[in-house]
Amino acid sequence: MGIGSTLSYGFGLIKKYPKVMLPAVANSLIGATISLLTLATTANATTVQLSNLLWLIVLAIVAFFVGIAIEGIYISIAEQGYGKNVSLSKALEIMKEKYMSLFGTSLLVGLIIGAFAIVLALITTFAIIGVVGASVASASAAGTLPAVGAVVLVVLIVAVILSVLFFEAAPVVILENKTTIAALKRGWEIGTKNFWSILMVIIPAVLVVGAFYLLFDFGVASIAGKIAGLVVFYIVSIFTIAWYSTIPVAFYHEYVLKRK
Repeated sequence: MGIGSTLSYGFGLIKKYPKVMLPAVANSLIGATISLLTLATTANATTVQLSNLLWLIVLAIVAFFVGIAIEGIYISIAEQGYGKNVSLSKALEIMKEKYMSLFGTSLLVGLIIGAFAIVLALITTFAIIGVVGASVASASAAGTLPAVGAVVLVVLIVAVILSVLFFEAAPVVILENKTTIAALKRGWEIGTKNFWSILMVIIPAVLVVGAFYLLFDFGVASIAGKIAGLVVFYIVSIFTIAWYSTIPVAFYHEYVLKRK
């Protein structure tokens, strides 16, 4: 039991069943399409085509729905990995059966985190304005920068805390056959009992993914260079998505089931 076995589970699963990376291919194709369209839209700062913006909005909505489906598929795949075989068709079937509960859980968790972030951002902003004794409009740039930093820090901390507390909310929809509200309650229960363990798992995982993002941020100015960077980025992201998506299930087995 431990952080190492939780983080390494996905690597072993991918090595044993390379086919599990296929759902991540679909996710990366959508992401690459959005990135390329964004690049095309912003390539000329003086001209922004409305049609491109509309396509970006449509693709972002599609990416949200597909992302939930991919998450459900990987929860099922990771759970199957603890058995004798992994079936993508079975994972797809389970995801379709539980999709609405997954959708509701993911949406509510996002709304909860967003609502708390907005409220705390407003409270922090008004508190800072009250202490400083001046409105943001009349404050100097040097004076507002630390205030903005404080607001961002508070929002970030709250978002991390809530993300940890609801870390297992979506997985238990499939792992324990929960409906949306039941999954939120169960996810909260697991999160409160295993807060520090979840945090210690998330931190190295996020650092790995963050290092990956920085590694493939080539910072080139030419369009051709940016496109080449995006291609490499999304090819490698297929692996990172498949790996990271297995972590909640591995944590559930290592820290929840084994403690029963």
